[in-house]
Amino acid sequence: MKERYDDLIVAVDIGSCKVVVAIAAMDDAGELSVIGLGCSESTKGVKDGCIVNINSITEAISEAVNNAEMQAGREVKNVFVAVSGKDIKSQNELGFSTASGANKEIRRNDIERAVEQAKGISISSDRRILHVLPRWYKVDKQDNIQDPLGMFGTRLEAKVHIITTAETAIRNVMMCFERMNIGVNAIFLQNIADAKAVLSDDEKELGVLLLDIGAETTNVSVYYKQAPLYTTVFQKMGGDQITFDLSKGFGIPLGIAEKLKCEIGIADYGCINENEEIQIPAVGGRPAKIHRKSKVVDYIQPRLLEIFGTIRECLKENDLLECINGGVVITGGTALLPGIEVVAQQIFGVSVRVGMLRIFGGLGDKINSPEYSVVNGVLELGEELLGYDGSADVRVKRNNGKPTLMSKVSDFIKQFF
Repeated sequence: MKERYDDLIVAVDIGSCKVVVAIAAMDDAGELSVIGLGCSESTKGVKDGCIVNINSITEAISEAVNNAEMQAGREVKNVFVAVSGKDIKSQNELGFSTASGANKEIRRNDIERAVEQAKGISISSDRRILHVLPRWYKVDKQDNIQDPLGMFGTRLEAKVHIITTAETAIRNVMMCFERMNIGVNAIFLQNIADAKAVLSDDEKELGVLLLDIGAETTNVSVYYKQAPLYTTVFQKMGGDQITFDLSKGFGIPLGIAEKLKCEIGIADYGCINENEEIQIPAVGGRPAKIHRKSKVVDYIQPRLLEIFGTIRECLKENDLLECINGGVVITGGTALLPGIEVVAQQIFGVSVRVGMLRIFGGLGDKINSPEYSVVNGVLELGEELLGYDGSADVRVKRNNGKPTLMSKVSDFIKQFF
């Protein structure tokens, strides 16, 4: 029997289109290096981001893990998993506590009590808290504090962002890995992993809208003053809809339409020469047809305008348009369409960019693309959490051999399963 390794960071992204697995380890220089990659199709097991066929998705995960293990030459023992789904909901809550230290010094347990009170919301038995993310703290009358530890005051207030999902969604994910005899270190929402991978501190401070346009869903997050303010997932709104439009418009099978989108898909007319032509394969032995390349934009741009318009209306209804002064960041496979930034800027009226990723060592260049932003983010989150004592109420991270208590937003992720 092969030896299993505890020192690996293994990221698993379960998407509506594919499962991606990345195995990473620290190299001799102490940098994270990707040593194994695996990918498999998940369309039969996942719908709208949710598992609909546990046998099929378990097979898909197993295939991706096996491929990554073969490349790495090492066997996976534990994983960090990213999920999405139609059942994701978020809300912002307040919690309070009083300073318990000498001379009214705020201690770690005071912070925990404030967060626990905010977390004590009433949720139905069929839902589960996935993330509790502190946004800011207030000590007496001083607010917008990122870390109140050691400050002096009487009353501590914690504003937290709580993300919940269906209990069955988490149980189904856990069941897959139980069948494979693989442990799950933590489950992250894809939105959280995306943010870790592509957002800068300046953007999160000013206010930024993060969009991950996947195959069947679009993950939406708003960050403001360094912390998540709004999180949701839109169903039946992604790259597959663009593929359907191309299929219908050109009268071609979905497979050919998908290939057309990936190879010559363009979002804006400014990215093409108006005289450029393309050859579209026909079906039934008929000869291929010649079309102007602008016709591709005719089918892609309206769908993108609809997607961005729907999201803008959602932000407007929730009074969030004034909170994205830092711009819009787009990631996911659809972000690769040339000119997508121009289309998004028409709708949101702020600067737009495609997400840039950290380049890991080893095979990291193979996943240095917006379509792999989630798995990149999971690797970074796993790197942060590696070395924490998962059995403790407060996770402690090793820093040059010295333990430090976590208090920042990205470090206070608590998992429940």
